[in-house]
Amino acid sequence: MAIDKSGNIVVSDRWNHRIQVFTPTGEFIKQIGIKGQANGQLNSPHGITVNPINGNIIIADLGNNRITIFDDDGNFINSISSTKENGLLNQPVDVATDLDGNIIVLEWGNNRIRIFNPDGTQIKIFGARGGADGQLSNPCAVALDKEGNIFISDSGNNRVQKFSPDGAFLWKKDGFSFPCGIQVDSAGKIIVCERDGHRISVVNGDGSSFCVPFGSYGKGNGQLTKPTGLAINSQGHIIVCDNSNHRVQIFS
Repeated sequence: MAIDKSGNIVVSDRWNHRIQVFTPTGEFIKQIGIKGQANGQLNSPHGITVNPINGNIIIADLGNNRITIFDDDGNFINSISSTKENGLLNQPVDVATDLDGNIIVLEWGNNRIRIFNPDGTQIKIFGARGGADGQLSNPCAVALDKEGNIFISDSGNNRVQKFSPDGAFLWKKDGFSFPCGIQVDSAGKIIVCERDGHRISVVNGDGSSFCVPFGSYGKGNGQLTKPTGLAINSQGHIIVCDNSNHRVQIFS
């Protein structure tokens, strides 16, 4: 899930193999993509980000093992699927961009991060499977703060890890219940979807402590069932992909 340059909500509709775009108040605007492997087609799209420079929509096209890029009108631009040095992407599950337009790709299948410049040239790779500091196990989501530090929902290890822009391990925060979607707000607080905890947790920017979580299991307003993604709009509202309830909810 992401917010585009007009404040619209961009949602990855994974099992329908498409992206849907809604107004800030939830009115449907358009669909991007259909199921397939050709340019501009999608197969189980997962994470999404919007390039802060040009507004392009960048999608982790997980089932096609590539990153697919559209302009903000939904026109196909390009895809990234492999590099000479490190081969094909392996189940890219999420994607983020920094202020220079570089594309940060989280590979679920390889338990690592690969960073590409805007033209698709790989410039960095880090991470490996495991439970030690700096290692990853089935990571599900990635986000950046204003300084370009990289935060990863290390789902299989039930923790969040922070890395420098160069990929150096900085710290970890344990105690989550299968963390999925992750974002950093304007104050530097880390907002995390806990899929198996059916709630949203907030962590201080230095990772020192949890703030009060919100959400509980259920189908009522404000309740969640296996939330998997989130975004933060310009008003600071937290927009949550309430996955198993097949809906999006917005919290202040």
